[in-house]
Amino acid sequence: AADINQLTERLVATLHEEQSLRRLHELDERKYRGIFDNAESGIFVADRHGDLESYNRSFARLTGLVAEYPGPPANIADLPWSDPAGTRALIPRCLEDNQPVSEDIELTNTDQGSRWLNLALTPVGGDLVQGLVSDITQRRLAEIAARHQAVTDPLTGLTNRQGLESLVAQAIQAAPEQSFA
Repeated sequence: AADINQLTERLVATLHEEQSLRRLHELDERKYRGIFDNAESGIFVADRHGDLESYNRSFARLTGLVAEYPGPPANIADLPWSDPAGTRALIPRCLEDNQPVSEDIELTNTDQGSRWLNLALTPVGGDLVQGLVSDITQRRLAEIAARHQAVTDPLTGLTNRQGLESLVAQAIQAAPEQSFA
């Protein structure tokens, strides 16, 4: 009887410990789900073929994927990227090299017009990648404006000396056997 009572006490203690661990697990799961759903950056998980397993609201908002989150299953390569083939090749490259990859890619035909997104992929095992998408449109526009200012006169808007030299070098490269004026 003493052995049975001891086993019963150990069983009850083990059940209480298991319940406590389950509560902690549920709490952690809710915390991480809250972080995932409310992150400012778009977060997603996709398989080798680009089929989205899950994604957060920010990903849907940044890509214009669906008006209602969570939406129907989609493929990341079907989004309106400026270079769909290059985007499609990122996931296999990430999985084959087993290394994170990152690219700045233009997304066209969105409600807000064209926007630039940084797409960072990390392999997570089982032929899945975790992706992080950040809007870098303002940074890209600033880079374009800086390049434009470097080759034009700010007062007249005409090409300056550096811009002229760049245009001549481009013309020479484009048509090495032809003359130009």
